[in-house]
Order: sequence, then C-alpha cells, then structure tokens
Amino acid sequence: MVQNESVFSKGAGMERRIQLEHIAIDRDKSIFPLKSEGLVKNLGNKKSGVVLSNSFSVKNSSSEKITINLPVNTLVKKTSSDKLELLPNESTEITLVYDTKGSTGHQSISFTISAENYTGGMTFYTNFELE
Repeated sequence: MVQNESVFSKGAGMERRIQLEHIAIDRDKSIFPLKSEGLVKNLGNKKSGVVLSNSFSVKNSSSEKITINLPVNTLVKKTSSDKLELLPNESTEITLVYDTKGSTGHQSISFTISAENYTGGMTFYTNFELE
C-alpha cells in the first residue's frame, strides 16, 4: 500500500516549513488602559465663592495608542487636558475646575473619564470644606 503524498500525509507534514505572514492579537478591551497614582485629592478648608482647580495624572499602561474621553462640562464643573491621545507609557494631566459659588459645607466632587473602545472608566474625587 502506497501512502498518499498529499499535503496531509505524514511525509508531507515532516517536510513542511511554515512561514508566518501576519499575526493579529485581539486585545482584551475589558482591561482599562489608564492608571493613576491618586484618585482622591483633599483640598482642606476653602472660602465659599472661589473657583478651585486641581489636577490628576494619568498614564496609558497599554501597548497601543488610546483616546481619553472627558465628561461633558457644566457651568460649575469643567475638566480639561492638553493631550487626549496617549501613546503607550505616555502620561497627561487632567484638570478639574470647580466654581464653589452658592455651595457650603463638605463637598465631594467627582468625574469619570473613559477610553475610546474600552469598557469601564476611572473616577476621580476632590474633597474640600467650604466656609
């Protein structure tokens, strides 16, 4: 009996040389790509009616370029960043500006950022006491 010399035969399998032309890796989009050292800032006691500002540093911990999505600005709470597209291992500052006019007592202001094409988000908190 003669073994069939098709590409599926044992002899053909031993002689086969494989060359990879393309590899595609499907990244897990459920692992959020941004990291931050501090998610909470405590500003202490402040006068009511002033505009407060503070910043949070974020870093792209993924191996691909990402785009940061900031929340919609309101009359009293605004977020901004000089750089919304980050390369791998690149960092940026996200700035919160909050108008305390009409507010008194303990305040805890939060905002959440997201990354385009990723699930989840990262929430930052700013705490202060208004006199």
